[in-house]
Order: sequence, then C-alpha cells, then structure tokens
Amino acid sequence: MTPNFPFQNLKLMLGDILHNYGKAVQRHFSDIGKKAKDLLTKDYNFDQKFTLSVVGSTGLANGLKKDQIFVGDINSLYKSGNVTVDVKVDTYSNVTTKVTKTDLLPNTKVACSFKIPDNKSGKLDVQYLHPHAAIDSSIGLNPTPLLELSATIGSKDLSLGGEIGFDTASSLLTKYNAGISFNKPDFSAALLLTDKGQTLKATYIHAVDSSNGTTVAAELTRRFSTSENSFTLGSEYDSKATSAAPKFGLALALKP
Repeated sequence: MTPNFPFQNLKLMLGDILHNYGKAVQRHFSDIGKKAKDLLTKDYNFDQKFTLSVVGSTGLANGLKKDQIFVGDINSLYKSGNVTVDVKVDTYSNVTTKVTKTDLLPNTKVACSFKIPDNKSGKLDVQYLHPHAAIDSSIGLNPTPLLELSATIGSKDLSLGGEIGFDTASSLLTKYNAGISFNKPDFSAALLLTDKGQTLKATYIHAVDSSNGTTVAAELTRRFSTSENSFTLGSEYDSKATSAAPKFGLALALKP
C-alpha cells in the first residue's frame, strides 16, 4: 500500500481549489489588493497637472506645476517585434531606460533597466507566467545586489502568494510579505500581512453602479508593533464634466 504523504494531500487540495474557484488567470503578487489601493491612494493631486500626447508618435509628456515650479518628464516608447525600449528623461536630466523582451524562453519576460548617470541602478527582472501561477524575480546589477522574489498561485477568483527580499550587502532579509485575494467581476477582497509580519491589511472594493462607474473601496490596517488601527474609505464615479473620474476619500487613525 502506497503511503499518503502530506505533500500529496497538499497537491490534491491545491488542485481542488484551482478547479473549483474559477478559470486560469495570470496574477502577480503585486495585484493582490491593488484595485482598492489604487482607488484610495492613486491620482489624488492638489497641483496643476497636464498630459500631452501626439497621435502617431511614440512620445508622451507629463507635467506638474507646484507653486511656481514646473516638474515634468518625457517618455519615448519604441517597439520592434517582441522587444520594447522605454526611455524617460526627467526634469533633472536623469535618463531612465528599460529594455523588455518577451518569449526569450517559453512563458517568460525579461527586462533590463538602468538610470544615467547612476551607475549602480542597473536591474534585471525575469518574469514567468503559467495559467495558474506567476513568478517574478529581480536582481540588482552591482557587486552587492538586492534580490527579490515573489510567487502567486491561483485562478481568476482566488489568489495566494508571497514575496521576499534579500540584501547581499548586509545578508539580511529586507522584506517578507504574504497575501490572499478573492475576486469577482463586481468586487474584490484581499488580506495582506506586510512589514515583515508587523502589519495586517484588509481591503475591499465594490463596483456599486456600473451605469455611472460608481465604485467604493475601504482598507483596514492593524500595526501590531504600535497597536495602531487605521481605516480608509474612498469612492469614485465617472463624470462627463471632467476628463478623470472624481475621487473622494476619508482616513481615520486610532491609537491606544
């Protein structure tokens, strides 16, 4: 009689989860809780901002006017076959270049990025995508690189993953986080353990009314080291009067 090892039970359990909770989808660890986080934190701007794009060109300019100072950058994107080159020049004449090649190996994407004049900014990213899994790895191109690795398994409905970072200069772990998310077409919920296990975050986002794009999101955060709790609530909706969806938010922190 063949013994039933624990890892065989785990394999069967994961197979049941992937079979019962939706079709295959390629999700990354950074996608867990991302929709709610973007609604609550992204594109809240109190300064004058403009975007200029020229149809038929590869250029895109973004600018921000703060007080009497203008800060902006220019992007150029070039694509040939499965190779993409993205070049950005910022206000301080820093040139950031990223070269991406897809399908160097089956189901992989490789990207190399660097910033001029910073000769220690080079980084190599390798991404592997499987119908039920995603693996992302990154290594700095310098004598004492920072190593980062994240992995996610799951489906369109359920995702489970983690990430870890290691600094070769200090031989210390820079991060280790884990998360799980449950997704449906009109809502998404996620639970994240971050800051090396010191912070627990629960997020939820719900599309309330598809006719006008009304969406609400909430985040509850518990910091174990300080016993601090915080709650953030936000909403957005589409308006024909503006080019971007208006956002409203509220944040509350409770300390012992």
